[in-house]
Amino acid sequence: MKGKISSVAAELIAGVWIFCLCCLCVGVWFVKDSTAYCAGLLFGGAVGSLGAYHMWRTLEAALGLPEGAAVKKIAVQEVLRYAVFALALGLSMLTDALHPVAVFLGIFGLKIGAYMQPAVHKLTLRLYRAYEKRAKRNTKES
Repeated sequence: MKGKISSVAAELIAGVWIFCLCCLCVGVWFVKDSTAYCAGLLFGGAVGSLGAYHMWRTLEAALGLPEGAAVKKIAVQEVLRYAVFALALGLSMLTDALHPVAVFLGIFGLKIGAYMQPAVHKLTLRLYRAYEKRAKRNTKES
């Protein structure tokens, strides 16, 4: 569907942020500059989330192309995405405001989010079903 992000991509992005939250809760106790760690994790998570969104947009655009053009488009966009990841990591190494390990963990959250997506999907289905039950119960009471 054009203009609306797919549920799989949204669940992937949610997985990135769940991983970032876990890294924040654990890692903040082990670093000297917790502010830079938090900022780096936030920045890395944002870059990872934008990478997931970019991946979804690229695949959506490539589906309507002939095979050769689709392969070329996906390859070019993949190189672009990895260049942005490298640029973000390089930027974090040049400044003291962002912790480079935290930025890496945030970007790496894209990979972890992909592994977490089935679990996030099950969780969203449960939450949606509970919401529907509550909504039906509230309409019957009215």
